[in-house]
Order: sequence, then C-alpha cells, then structure tokens
Amino acid sequence: MEFVLSSVTPGTTEPSYQTFRSFRERYLNQYLYDEISDKKISIGPFWLAHPRRRQYEGIDLVPDGPAVLSGNIFNLWRGWGVEPKKGDWSLLRRHVYEVLANGDQKFDDYIIRWGAWTFQHAGERTGAALVLRGGKGSGKGVWGDVLMTVFGEHGLQIFDPTHLTGKHNAHLQNKLFLFADEAFWAGDKTAERTLKGVVTEKRMMIEPKGINAFPWPNRMSLYMAANEKWVVPASHDERRYAVGNVNERWKKNWSYFQPLLAEIAAGAPAAMLYDLERMKLGDWDPMNNVPQTQALLEQKMFSLDGLEQWWVSLLDSGELPYPDKKNPRRSNSEWLLEAAQKFSPRNRYVNETELGTFLGKMGCKHKSNGKKWGWVFPPLHEARTNWSQRSGGWEFLEPDLEDWGAKPQEEVAP
Repeated sequence: MEFVLSSVTPGTTEPSYQTFRSFRERYLNQYLYDEISDKKISIGPFWLAHPRRRQYEGIDLVPDGPAVLSGNIFNLWRGWGVEPKKGDWSLLRRHVYEVLANGDQKFDDYIIRWGAWTFQHAGERTGAALVLRGGKGSGKGVWGDVLMTVFGEHGLQIFDPTHLTGKHNAHLQNKLFLFADEAFWAGDKTAERTLKGVVTEKRMMIEPKGINAFPWPNRMSLYMAANEKWVVPASHDERRYAVGNVNERWKKNWSYFQPLLAEIAAGAPAAMLYDLERMKLGDWDPMNNVPQTQALLEQKMFSLDGLEQWWVSLLDSGELPYPDKKNPRRSNSEWLLEAAQKFSPRNRYVNETELGTFLGKMGCKHKSNGKKWGWVFPPLHEARTNWSQRSGGWEFLEPDLEDWGAKPQEEVAP
C-alpha cells in the first residue's frame, strides 16, 4: 500500500494497493548495484526481501492517534487539514443561521452541533446525514468547502454517485467526511441502497482494483447539497436525514459572498474547528435529534409510494370518492379501487386485495351496506392524527375540517 494522489478529489491522497507480483514488475527496469555479488539487482525483489522493509499486522484509521497503533497496526490518519486556532468566523456563523438554516434557530443549532459532533467524534459515523436544498449559487457549497478544508486528506467531495456506488472504492478507505455535491437523486434505487448504508451501517466493503474486497469500519459523516426537489428517500419516522431548505436571498450576490470567502481564506475554518472542538455537547448526538422540518416533510411526501400519496390526498381534501349519501365516511370498494388507480401511475396495477390490506392498516373497516362491499373510514381527525404520529408530524391543506364531507369554513372579510 502507498498513498497516491486522489483520482476523485484533487490535492488529496488515497491508499493504493498492488500485489507482490505487480510491485516486482513495476520496478523491473530499475536496478541497484550489489557489491557482494558484483551484480545489478532489480529494486522490486530487493525491497521485498529486505529485512528492514516496513511491514504491519493490519491497517486502521484512528483520528489523532499515533502513526503506528498498538499491535503494529498502521494508522491511515494524516491529520486535520488545518490546525485549530482561535480566530474570527463570524460571517460564516451568520451564513449558517441566515442562509443554511433560513433563520430557523432550532435548525441552526442542529447544523452547528452536527459539525461539532463530527469534529469531536471524527472516528465515528454520525448516523444522520445533513441535507441542504436550494438553487445553485445560494451558498450550500460554502459549508461543504469549509468542512472539506477542515478534514483535509480525510474529506471527499463527489459529484457523481458512482464514486460512492462504484465497484472500485479504495478512495473511501481513509475518509471521514463525504460531501455529496449535487450527486444524488432519490429515485436512483442503486444509489439509495448505498446511501442508506453509508449513513447507518457499521461497515462497508472496500474493493481496490486487483485486490479482493474486504470489510472496513464505516466512519464517514455525510453532507449533501442539492437543488433537486426530491433528494433523499425519507421514510415516515426518518432519522437518517436532517433536511433544510436554504434561504436564496443572497443567491449569486458577489457583494455578500466576497467578504465571506475572504474570511474563510483568512482562517475561518481553523477558528471554527477550534471553537467546535471545545463545544459542550453532553450526550447529544446527530441521529437522535433530527429536527422535523418542513423540508424533511417535503422529502417524506416525495418518498411516499402511490397508495400513501393517494391516502394523503384524501386526508387533505376530507372527501371520499363517491361516498354513501347517508354516511360520508363510507365508499364502495370498486369506487375506491378506481380512484386509487387513476390517482397515480404507481397505482396502475394495484388490485383490490392490495388496496384492502393498505386500508386496513390505515384503520378502515370492511363492511357491506346490504348491496355492495365497501370501506368505512375512521373519523377524519382520528385518521389525520394516526398519520401524523406515523410520519413524525404532518401538515394538511385544510387543517380545520371537522370530518369527511365537511366543507371548509369560509374566510370572513375584515
């Protein structure tokens, strides 16, 4: 193994592996003179046979640890990209609050604590990715660039998901921070599986070219910047992604960004590292404190399957398709199936059994009115409450509807 210039992130290095045979062939045309035998000897075999060659029992990555760990284990740690130092990062701090957190004090606190946790627990995965959405030029990348500066050799910025999902991924082995810059779309199922694994799994597989794959501890923290509407596959009770919509007030405004970038160039990353390394976090951790933001709610909505999206549309409107005249909470099975299939292409091939299983999970009761079978829905307030609890919070278009079939209250002119 040797450190070589990264094929992904310029200016950084990554481990590179080769077999003994490849090593011999690499230096086959380079020689040294052996006085004892009075012959030229190829460098490759000479080095491999030398009793003082560097040799280790294994490899690990321990931030702030010695070059050689206990048990003769080689440490891949190359140090921070900057030395922590007291200084000014006030403009960067303001940028986090006003732009990245969009003035939301709770989300601002999460972003700062998330950064502090990654510095104080650099050898551990965060368990929750920080995801910021907004247009190009709004300032999302500034935060990623600062973190890349801090992590130095151990930061990786990718623009192509194959750099994470591809087969040969030795460039990930010595990384602690991953900056995915416009690199993912939640509809990519292959990328989705890998993305979830990077966020939560304890181990990943590293497969260098020409070398057998091997398991490796997952220690990466993930920051994602994107302008797509649907960025991450967020489940109902999502704890893997902390999502925010950035403020685009200063988008592509050079008069705003020029002093900010000047502060960063003057040492703001080192000053931030100094302060956040010393920030008191107690038992706080990123995964168990993910804020339920409007942006996360949007990602949950985009991530719903077809039947779930149809269900939410019913809860929003408070109207069932062709409800019984005497009971607005009941509709025939055939009308419900037709409405669900027409609602979304995802539901095109949903059958009555699948729909019935879903409605049962939502608290509906399968009953006949004496003529046809249908479904009786729970009271609207109960159905909405159950969905909100299942989803970790939800906002409905007509929050004041009293029950199914009720009309929205008319606004009274002042």
